[in-house]
Amino acid sequence: MMAMDAPNSLTLTRIRQKITAPFLRRKNPGYPVEVCQYENDNKERPTSPQRRLKRHSILLELRQNIKANCLRGGTSNNEAFLPNNKVGQLVTKETVLLALQDTRIEKEKHGELAIWVLQRSKRLFLTLVFMTGTSERLSWLEYLKDDGVDDNALPLRFYTSILPYYGVSKEREKDKAQKFYSFQDWEDNELILFGNYQWIFSAPVLGASTKFRHQLHSKQPLPLFNLKKSKGTFGEIWSGEIHRAHTILGADNVESQGIPVSIKCVRPSDNLDPFFDINTGKFKAAHPIISPLRAKPIAAYTRNGEDFIIFQWLDGGGLQN
Repeated sequence: MMAMDAPNSLTLTRIRQKITAPFLRRKNPGYPVEVCQYENDNKERPTSPQRRLKRHSILLELRQNIKANCLRGGTSNNEAFLPNNKVGQLVTKETVLLALQDTRIEKEKHGELAIWVLQRSKRLFLTLVFMTGTSERLSWLEYLKDDGVDDNALPLRFYTSILPYYGVSKEREKDKAQKFYSFQDWEDNELILFGNYQWIFSAPVLGASTKFRHQLHSKQPLPLFNLKKSKGTFGEIWSGEIHRAHTILGADNVESQGIPVSIKCVRPSDNLDPFFDINTGKFKAAHPIISPLRAKPIAAYTRNGEDFIIFQWLDGGGLQN
């Protein structure tokens, strides 16, 4: 047998790195998001605040602009969401092309990607921009596009128990949905950031003529704000406002940001079913408290196993009264 040369120190180091890489590459998924945000992005060493400001300055400025336009609402008044009308204002052709200049994507591809973003992936674009920290994440855009990921696939759930990692659309998860393997090289902290930030841009538009009842995810923010909870003769009620850009009622008056509404939590003890169809928003019979003359049903939604109906009170009152 031929004698083999003993490996030098450089070779041993590379072999050791290759063996340990699968165990060291992933961050602990249990870490809080804010802790993970500054962990070894692209294996770069931490930079000073002054240097970070110069790197990816366009994306950081856009991220700050997105954050400034976000509101907090929901039953906790602490669910961050970007109003629907702000999506189109923030994602324009000029903005997308400018942002792509701050990435590693070849310039020849910018025009085609910008068209695709405007047509199919505004919320995906916003999510990736919002992930910008010590490094940028928007360069992943072309790989996600090639993998079939767009706004229709959002929100995504990530499977990380086995390799390779992949994402699946939550909307089509039960129907043997397409697996998106463009996420297989992402770090755990990157998946956590994407998983959390995607919800900011997912507040539903309620009250569309084609759909009255909505099934919402537990993390999906409600475009409702200034909510106050009370109990009265009609049970558990929230009074507040729905954002004008998230309901078909928004065209009536463009001066105010919100429309006053009452939100009814439906309980079996309310015995509402003989009077009202929660699936269609139609009244079946005269109700002792609510009627089509006093309350206009806007939408119904189910979240965390509970049903809610949103009413616009036509005579200036409210369900809490």
